[in-house]
Amino acid sequence: MWLIVKNIFDKQEVLISCSSLNTLKLKDMSINNNPVPIKIEDKGFQKLIDSIKNDIKTSSQNLSNAIFQKHFQGGNTDIDKIITEILLAKRYRGGKRELRNPALLYKKIKIKTDKNKPIELSISLYPCKIPNVLKTTGQSPDLADLISIARFMEIAMAIENVYVPGAKIIILTDGNRFKDILNFPSEYIDGYQEKIKIFIEALNGKRYIVFEDYISLIKNELGNQYTSKKNRLFLKVKKEYVNIFLPKIEAEKIEEHMLHIILSNKQNLELCQKFLDLYKSLIFSTYVKELDLKDKKSKEEVSMKVYEDIFNFSNSNKHILEIRKKIVEKTWEQTIDYISEITTGRLLKPVEKLYPESIRCDMHNISDRLTLYSVNRSTKLTSFHGTGYIDQKGHMSVALRILLDNKYRPVFGTFLGLSYKNQPFFYIHSDLINNIKYLPFGMFHIK
Repeated sequence: MWLIVKNIFDKQEVLISCSSLNTLKLKDMSINNNPVPIKIEDKGFQKLIDSIKNDIKTSSQNLSNAIFQKHFQGGNTDIDKIITEILLAKRYRGGKRELRNPALLYKKIKIKTDKNKPIELSISLYPCKIPNVLKTTGQSPDLADLISIARFMEIAMAIENVYVPGAKIIILTDGNRFKDILNFPSEYIDGYQEKIKIFIEALNGKRYIVFEDYISLIKNELGNQYTSKKNRLFLKVKKEYVNIFLPKIEAEKIEEHMLHIILSNKQNLELCQKFLDLYKSLIFSTYVKELDLKDKKSKEEVSMKVYEDIFNFSNSNKHILEIRKKIVEKTWEQTIDYISEITTGRLLKPVEKLYPESIRCDMHNISDRLTLYSVNRSTKLTSFHGTGYIDQKGHMSVALRILLDNKYRPVFGTFLGLSYKNQPFFYIHSDLINNIKYLPFGMFHIK
């Protein structure tokens, strides 16, 4: 036991996604169900796109200029160092600078500049919109995903400003990688990813972004031999995790069970704590059909009741109690499979085989990877775990839907030929509607 997965996770690594709702007091919160909706005409959406494209250009130019001037040394200017500093800029980087391994970054960059080829960054992102109405407003990508794509384009353009071959951001969409583990419906994943491609094209991002399906790419490039090897290793890894965490738990005894794991595995305390943190996070991403109600109001009300106290099994409502039990028990099994899949990937390193010269990036603090903010520094929330919004000063960002109170109004319309009549494309602060100087795009029409 414990031969394969020992020390696979670094001390500094954060497994839990900041998208978790388990830190909010859901009992004291309510969903904004009665906002006055707003419609934007197609021209208004196009102005929004143009505004974002202009922001990308301006922000990338300002950052690359500042870094270039700081490190400019005449004819002896080290362009590899300048590119390294761009990637380590606070605007983009998460985590401490020294933990992002600047020396390794510099080495990877130099390999590419010596060949006069684009710098490569690879990252796994954009599985699908997480199907929890407390987090998101629907299955389709929205403004949160659009500005996330813009962030990666900005990084690539900032590099291009100082190094003509520029950069390629290789995005490995991992929805199909975790589809069976997290029980996400295929239509959620396929529909979301097709629209992400449309977003990339709308921002003229195909020049900078390579969008690949993780599973299809590995299957096509590494073949059946790799897949068989991966499956065998996954089963070995999972067996070791099962020995530690047990494959099954009883929902009513979950807190007692978690405490037992911590107390009985002191030699592996960090791993156990990360497992439990990941478990608590996945609780709010678990898909169960019982919550996928067609009536929007019923779906929101039932979801709120289920999640407001997920570990309370004395609830008198039998229906809510049964859903709660199913989520807790199902998520426990999913967490074992999820962490086994991650560990298997860390050991086999398929992306490193496919893109050996790329700089590996991540949303989390992982040793020898470049941690990037996928939206902005004001939020650590990833786009697919939340809803896009524009605040009273015109700043675009992402938040859990439940945090957008009645000051925020949903915006609907047709965007890039895609219908956002049932799902808002974003929320906007009421104060902004009457403050024209902050509005970056077209006219609003109250429904």
